[in-house]
Amino acid sequence: MRLPHCHGVDVKACLLALWACIFTPQAVQACDDAITQPLSFVSLWNAAAAVRMGNLAQIDRLCGKADYSAECLQKALGTQAKLLPVYQSPGDSAFMGAILVRYVPGAGIETSYLDLDPALPGSRIMLDFRPDLFQRDDGYGPVYFHQTLLARQDGWFRIALPQVVKHTGWIRLADPRIVQLGKGDIVTYQDKGYVILKVGKDAITLRAEIPGDMVCNGIGGLPDGSEPKLTIPLKDAYDNTCHLLLAIRYPRGCP
Repeated sequence: MRLPHCHGVDVKACLLALWACIFTPQAVQACDDAITQPLSFVSLWNAAAAVRMGNLAQIDRLCGKADYSAECLQKALGTQAKLLPVYQSPGDSAFMGAILVRYVPGAGIETSYLDLDPALPGSRIMLDFRPDLFQRDDGYGPVYFHQTLLARQDGWFRIALPQVVKHTGWIRLADPRIVQLGKGDIVTYQDKGYVILKVGKDAITLRAEIPGDMVCNGIGGLPDGSEPKLTIPLKDAYDNTCHLLLAIRYPRGCP
């Protein structure tokens, strides 16, 4: 990162420029080199904890209709938190931070990132963030609560962290749920709908979405080859902090 020189210039303007250099997210160098699991997301939620998300609808069965004891309500509906430590590389290397996932039955699943600032020993910065592939749930656990996956090694998974953090990290998962985009998937890219035609080693070919792509619509026809097509380099499917820019267009199925 190149910092401005303040000698002989307006000090206020230079300090503002210096602030921008330090606090504006910088591109992650060699982001494309980190991608060995392209067009993928991995779930951040714990399957066992997510089962409790439907407890509110089953409270009569769990606690009995006659009397809801405080102890039973707390056990059934209390918030449960799971911590995912984040490391610089696989194998329990340098600790970078942690992802905190909170499960609130009847309310939803929330996540935060606890960043450890290496420049300030002992510093802890809590950042709220929404996973890259996210479907807002109604308290019964989401179908999609996934973060961009870049690579995997045994039980370790390299993911994109919140943009402000400006780097990637490794987490360890025992029961990963991976979503990988591929041929035939309908995706959103740059706020437009596309169908993936081909995923190559270095590029992705898309065509414009048409109404007939969703069978449940009952309208439109099959593509006739005249639809606009778009080929993008694989690296352009990610932003400069390694977050995948393609997402499932209809996470709940039919629009």
